[in-house]
Amino acid sequence: MFELSDLMGTECNFCHAGKGKLTPKGETSKTAFVTRDWATEGTKRCLECHIEKKQFALNFYGWQVLNALKGLKGM
Repeated sequence: MFELSDLMGTECNFCHAGKGKLTPKGETSKTAFVTRDWATEGTKRCLECHIEKKQFALNFYGWQVLNALKGLKGM
């Protein structure tokens, strides 16, 4: 996971800490994932790997968040 975070230029544990675990900011992982600033904190790079390069599959929760974002942006 840490090698992946170096590759993607962001902290994977911010989103992927797991249920009941806290991120470095003291938030639960799912809350952190939803409230994260997608435009400025490197998540575009995450989505490029998850969606465009298809290197890593999104889980069900990831798809829910992505679809919600698309709905908010009118995509």
